Amino acid sequence: MKRLSLFLLLFATLVVSASCGHHEPGGNRTHRLATPIGKITDNPSTYSDQTVTVKGTVSGSTGIFNTSYFHLADASGQILVYCPSSMAPRDGETIRISGTVHLLYRFRGNCLCYIKQTSR
Repeated sequence: MKRLSLFLLLFATLVVSASCGHHEPGGNRTHRLATPIGKITDNPSTYSDQTVTVKGTVSGSTGIFNTSYFHLADASGQILVYCPSSMAPRDGETIRISGTVHLLYRFRGNCLCYIKQTSR
């Protein structure tokens, strides 16, 4: 009985640890941990067209015509988020979102990217 309990505990631990993980660009796993925003804004071409999860504080929130835009900031940086919903989060709210990174332009070392939100 003790061996069975130990085996079940070990098995449960393996299942839980396998279901959690962090997504790196090019991988197919669903990620649970937030990617630092600064990592995305410093290397936007690495994350371009990749799905990421970020967590931060909302500012500059605007919702109009079934779309909303806001800035999301963490300790490492800030990024613009586009959401195909007029339900914009409140300024000062801390949220976690998942979305696709889009690179708008890159010129002489400067770039502008944003995240199109797919889930919250």
